[in-house]
This record gives sequence, C-alpha cells and structure tokens, in this order.
Amino acid sequence: MPDELLEQLRANVPLQEAGRNSNKVIVLARANKSMRVFEHIVDRLSEWQSAKA
Repeated sequence: MPDELLEQLRANVPLQEAGRNSNKVIVLARANKSMRVFEHIVDRLSEWQSAKA
C-alpha cells in the first residue's frame, strides 16, 4: 500500500463514522457488516485472480 494511502487511512480511521474514505483505501467495517464485507472482498479478489489467469 502506498505511504500516501496509509497516511490517509491513519488520519481517517478515527473519524470513519463521520468521514469518508477513498475507494482505494482499506477501511474498518462495523461488526454486523464484517462477514458481508469479507465475503464481498473474497468474491472480488477471486474474480480478479480469474481475470488475470
């Protein structure tokens, strides 16, 4: 992860509930959404890997 995006994450995580992050930044998900978010990420990574093959 580029240092610039890591710094943006570091600055925004404490403000996440009120703030917004770029779609290029990993964000923390609330517990009730975590499984759905995890499954979504796994699906997208699987599609990306398949497309690369």
